[in-house]
Amino acid sequence: MPKPIMPFGSVNQADVKAAYEEWRVKPASQVEARIEALDADMERAHAQAGPDLDVEKIDCIGGATIKEKQEKLVGIHSELAGLHDALGERKDMEAASRAIRDGNRGGGETDPRPQAQDVRIARPPSLADMVRRDFRDQGFELGSREFADAADKRGLVSTLAVRDDAIMNTLFTTDVGWPPESVRDPGYTPSRRHPIQVIDILPRSSTTQELIKYMEETTYTNAAAAVAEGAEAPESTLALTENEVAVRKLSTHIPVTREELEDEPQAESYLNETVPFMVRQQADETVLNGDGTAPNIRGLLNVAGLQDQDWTHVSNTKKNLLRPLNTIRKAKTKVRFGGRAMATHFISNPNLWDDTVLSESSAGGYYYGSPQTDFTERVWGLPVVLSDHLGDSTNANTVGAIVGDFTPMWIQLRMRRELETEWGHINDDFIKEIRRIKASIRFALVVKRPQAFVKITRP
Repeated sequence: MPKPIMPFGSVNQADVKAAYEEWRVKPASQVEARIEALDADMERAHAQAGPDLDVEKIDCIGGATIKEKQEKLVGIHSELAGLHDALGERKDMEAASRAIRDGNRGGGETDPRPQAQDVRIARPPSLADMVRRDFRDQGFELGSREFADAADKRGLVSTLAVRDDAIMNTLFTTDVGWPPESVRDPGYTPSRRHPIQVIDILPRSSTTQELIKYMEETTYTNAAAAVAEGAEAPESTLALTENEVAVRKLSTHIPVTREELEDEPQAESYLNETVPFMVRQQADETVLNGDGTAPNIRGLLNVAGLQDQDWTHVSNTKKNLLRPLNTIRKAKTKVRFGGRAMATHFISNPNLWDDTVLSESSAGGYYYGSPQTDFTERVWGLPVVLSDHLGDSTNANTVGAIVGDFTPMWIQLRMRRELETEWGHINDDFIKEIRRIKASIRFALVVKRPQAFVKITRP
């Protein structure tokens, strides 16, 4: 019994017809023998190609290149198709001959003996056959350019050749077939940003001027003393100096196409949130480290007259009290007596705050309690503000912490323009359909009593 042809490849209709014409006149036994030989070739080829149907691995049918091997497979498949067609016709003819030989001559009585049944196993359609049938039903001519283009548009696998001279050997997978749909989660994950750390503890007030002027008492000599009757009262001395601080601006912008804003609903809200944050982030660093050279504001650490406290950076042992706590306490005292103010905050580099929290008593326990318990971030009654815009005092003359009186009497942010976000165009943006989002702020940092702030540095 002939074996079905394996759905391994496409056929060439001209070769099918040629094989049919050649073998239709030969005995069925010869046709079956030829089919068996070709089936064996196809089985070996299929085994060598493996589950991925890799034509390049086949070496049992001849052909040096992939194209030549594909052509060989098409030839075998085409001949098998023609042989099966010829075999079916040949068996029909032989059955009719037997019927005449056995007495069934048409019009006479039929032979009462059971007649042999012609059992044929139909060749199962290959993927190529099914594709052809589908497109033939739609009116496309096989092998035409329109036929191939229509196949491509239908989303068939990229290497699925539907022309008669190609091998169909690509699996229908998620990569080259129907890819699964994936829906993106809403929102976004922001990058690692510096949080706003310092600027929010600074008191602020508005101004309508571009230059902030104020009077500072620079001389105060109190000569008041007890005076004898008729004696001259001692003379005291006062002097005032006019100081000024320029209002400066921080700004940034980002261009964005109209299509981006139209096609992605979250784009505009993302920009409205992120661009102003960039300005606040820069202002947070500038209020500490700004150098004062126009157009920069002068940050707190570069204001003349701040007090200094050396950080005694010595490793702790169980026999000595940890020095960071001593240092912070001395700085707080300087604010009170050297600056005649009351300290309100301790601003520290995170690593230096760790040195403080991990300080141990002479008995070996932590001053801040057991690591298993939580505690309020305070030291000597001061709330702690962590800022990595300060150094960690591992290098000489770097400021690692500040203790100061952050009340409106001694320090202020004077706001000429609060943080503002605008959308607009520049140059040829309009005709290019580009919009720009811009955020800006104008302010001055006014430090009226520098001595109310103590820098903790490593000498």
